[in-house]
Amino acid sequence: MNLTDFETDLSESVQNLKRVLPLMSKERVPTTPGNYALWYDFVTRRNDALCLEMEQHLRTGNGISPTVSKALFDKHFGGAKNGKRQKSCVSHCTSWSAMWSAIWVASV
Repeated sequence: MNLTDFETDLSESVQNLKRVLPLMSKERVPTTPGNYALWYDFVTRRNDALCLEMEQHLRTGNGISPTVSKALFDKHFGGAKNGKRQKSCVSHCTSWSAMWSAIWVASV
């Protein structure tokens, strides 16, 4: 079943959050909206090309630096062709990230 972000079941999104945030923490990645978008797509396997690139960077043992994160975000969410998607994603992730971060902190 291919659901949009807005149709995703609440319990599914909570489970994804519980997978994304610990992984970001383990890799020492700040939980900014852009980073969350990358790692959310990585954990949910929504973007094969992004997942492959992230896996290649993670295998090096050097993690994913802010420079690499920005390049990945621009490539997979940004650019002139995807400008609307980038703005939408950041806006969407900002509200979700803030809300889920608050829920996460309260539940730990």
